Amino acid sequence: HLLSLETRERNVVLDALARRLGAPVVTTYQARGLLAPDHPLLVPAPPHEPEITALIAASDLVVVIGSDLDQMNTMQWRLPFPPRRIAVNVDPLDATKNYAVDAVVAADARFIGPFADELPPRQPWAGNMHGLRIAVRTRIAAEEATRDAITFLDNTETALPSDSVVFADMCV
Repeated sequence: HLLSLETRERNVVLDALARRLGAPVVTTYQARGLLAPDHPLLVPAPPHEPEITALIAASDLVVVIGSDLDQMNTMQWRLPFPPRRIAVNVDPLDATKNYAVDAVVAADARFIGPFADELPPRQPWAGNMHGLRIAVRTRIAAEEATRDAITFLDNTETALPSDSVVFADMCV
């Protein structure tokens, strides 16, 4: 299972579901910060990085919470989602406008709290997220065109406390 979340619901709800499913959590750009950066199930990079795309493709189910899976977050709708998909969204039409899903739960993200309590716990299946972060950063740092970006990120992360809030624009 893989979780995708684009809602500002409290971290505890997402944490409970992720831990019960043993599912890595991929967030959209707008949902970064929902889980602490050192959360053991937080996928440490956006979906367009090859290592993350492979992780998504290897999952058996994706649970999409509060997202319409727009073109920006899905690499122009080329992200290889697994064939089984569930969406939790207050607007069922929004949940299905870009990708087909097997089931839509028309509910606020708070629904997942009580739902998670009913699930039997599973062991995490995706491996070490910290190791995945290192692999992504190492690959990017090795590419001359992106080396400065990694240096900037490393310096920013070193300078700011882990609970800092950073606002950024897309810079297009």
